[in-house]
Amino acid sequence: MLNLLFFFSFSILVLASLPLWFTAIKEKQRTGALMESRPEARSPLGLLDVVVMFFFWLVGQAASISLIALIFGVGIEELSKASGETLSWATILIASGQMVATLVAVGVLLIRYRQLSIIGWQPQNFRGDLRIGLMAFAMVVPSILFLQWLLVQVFAYQHPTMELLEKNANGLTLLATWFSAVIVAPICEEVFFRGVLQSWLQRVGGGISDLVLTGGWDSPSNSVAVTVGVPMPTDSSSTGGSTTNKTCDSPGSLIGKHETADSIESSWTSNAILPILITSALFGLAHSGQGPAPIPLFVFGIVLGYLFRRTGSIVPCIALHMLLNAFSMFWFTLQVFLSEPDPSAILEPVRGVIGIP
Repeated sequence: MLNLLFFFSFSILVLASLPLWFTAIKEKQRTGALMESRPEARSPLGLLDVVVMFFFWLVGQAASISLIALIFGVGIEELSKASGETLSWATILIASGQMVATLVAVGVLLIRYRQLSIIGWQPQNFRGDLRIGLMAFAMVVPSILFLQWLLVQVFAYQHPTMELLEKNANGLTLLATWFSAVIVAPICEEVFFRGVLQSWLQRVGGGISDLVLTGGWDSPSNSVAVTVGVPMPTDSSSTGGSTTNKTCDSPGSLIGKHETADSIESSWTSNAILPILITSALFGLAHSGQGPAPIPLFVFGIVLGYLFRRTGSIVPCIALHMLLNAFSMFWFTLQVFLSEPDPSAILEPVRGVIGIP
């Protein structure tokens, strides 16, 4: 019965995605891209900012583990053998530590650059971005789940959070797994992978400089960002009276050009998708040890990267990430509480798309 309900919901998603894909293909034929692109803002982020964000991640996790060991009076090495209530509380505290560390790191960036738009926070587009995330969910989830289904026919899948719920089906464990997978993971991972890492990699497209390494705003007089498919602003002050007004070679390209005022083009533009591919590869590798999960998560990362590149906002990325994890956790929770786990069941694909560390 549960498998039948899952198949029914999966079919509903497929049917809902058809008109959305039809509209996207029509947009592709009309403009050369699946969706419109918003004006691109310069990023002040440097490699130093990426390192600082990653450092806070490590500190947050280490501090959480130390706190857990102190609370339960056990050695850190013994936590890996914990089970039951201890493991549930450990999951909650580690996720909380990750969230606090991410917020502290974002606070550091806010103090340094005075605006959260540098990591893709665009409150003025919040409702529209949620809508984009919802539509993307309907469009990509069937393909991601089908890919995962193919992979689990060959490779065994393991995930500590899902195994925790599977072995300890109670309210505390349910809270711990949902909090970690549906709330914390999407927010923290999208802030880091898309908001910080991909933003920086896109800036690298303008060439390596001291600011690209240390961070800081480019001077408007020597660097101008180009919007995908939108003409560059006319700037006569930095070219000795000459006018610069260029557009991207391809309005539908994923990444717009970043040119200096004397029109020197970066060779990066010939490999415009590289920031998305690199970020997606690292996103998938971050989930190593979970069987074939890095493969569908790499594909999922490309979708997230594309959304971030076209909108400049992490809100649709977080929304899509949350929806996918919630969909997976919903059906897995029903499977745990209402039926015996069956590796051959049609529900098995949902086990491999939870994007948590």
